[in-house]
Order: sequence, then C-alpha cells, then structure tokens
Amino acid sequence: MIVVTASYNGQPPDNAAKFCRWLRDPSLSADAFAGMQYSVFGCGNRDWAATYQAVPTLIDIELARHGAKPVYERGEGDARGDFDRDYRAWYAGLFPSLTAALHLPDSVAQAQASGPRLSVAFVNKLAASAIIRSYSAVAMTVRVNRELQHRDCARPSERST
Repeated sequence: MIVVTASYNGQPPDNAAKFCRWLRDPSLSADAFAGMQYSVFGCGNRDWAATYQAVPTLIDIELARHGAKPVYERGEGDARGDFDRDYRAWYAGLFPSLTAALHLPDSVAQAQASGPRLSVAFVNKLAASAIIRSYSAVAMTVRVNRELQHRDCARPSERST
C-alpha cells in the first residue's frame, strides 16, 4: 500500500479522516495489518512546524504498530522548499524497493527507470474535470497575465506570482 497524504493544522484531509480515526481506534487489533507492506509520502510545509507531517507520521506509526512492515522509507515533501525535488528523490527509490519486496524480475525496475510507460492526453479538459462540472463553472479566456514578483531589483524574488 502506498499512502500519499497531507496535514492541515495537524488534521487529515477530509477523504482521510475516517481512515485516521480507524487507525487510532483502540479496538483495532495489534496484528490488523500483519503481512501488509507499505510506504508513506507526506505533503506539508515547514512554516507550520507544530503540525508539519503530523498525519503522514501518524499513518506510518499506526500501520507499523498494527503489524504492517514498511517496504520503503517515508518521504516528505516540503512546500516551503523544493517540493518536486523532494518527491522525485523519494519516488526514485520506490519502484526498486517494490520490485525487491514483491520479488519481481529486475526488468520491472529497469523499465520504470527508463521512463514512463504510459502517457496521458486530455481530450476536453472542461468536460473531463469533475470539479468544473460540480461548480457549474464556465470557461474563460485569460486576457492579461503579468508577473507580480519583482525579478529585476536588488533583492529579486525567486517566486512567480
């Protein structure tokens, strides 16, 4: 099982709240996840130090406490830093670890290392987006796009807004 999740003020996302309550349930047996292997990647921002990685850490601890074995180290993506770099570094070792844990041929890991085997092509982004449909959104055209961060000054911003 691969879990990718975030924390918001130390709380799980809405779609993970029930799962986290279940993991903390005192009636959950100590061997509830015996034989299961897992890895967790946490999304967060160190600016919220008191709750940074709270939910990913909770899930990691509770899965192990109930008998699951980590197949790969827990990763952390920090939005305050280079989140994409953090994720790519974690992801780079994920498939070789899964290949070894699942006793798959080395060719599986080599195929993964050579790049994606699938590609995605969006046919109609508006029709395909459940979010757009749920809000009855209307397509619009961007008429002006300008940079709000100063890049040509004594202390240029590294951000783009």
